Amino acid sequence: MSSWTWWLIWGGLGLFSILYLGYIGFDLFGKATRAAKAIETAATQVEPLLKAFEQRADLPASQGNLLDDPAPLQAELDRNLKKRAAKRQDRQRRLINKLIDYNESEFKP
Repeated sequence: MSSWTWWLIWGGLGLFSILYLGYIGFDLFGKATRAAKAIETAATQVEPLLKAFEQRADLPASQGNLLDDPAPLQAELDRNLKKRAAKRQDRQRRLINKLIDYNESEFKP
């Protein structure tokens, strides 16, 4: 091929790349303007939240139970532990009975 053909091919490719780059830039500019508008609307919606966040909240002092009598709490804990142990024993008893029924079953493999 002669040299003028290569100049035509590379010139066309260069022109096409410049046009495509312009298209991508134009599309990116449109997306950026839409994003800026979305950020503006979000900023107006967040503004009251930021104002509320800047105000200091006065919380009442915590009324701890450090000076309370621990006996009722310990009694409740003991009851809960007994319930838990009873549930555990009941579950073990059921599992053992299932194993006994399985061992006496005629459908064993």
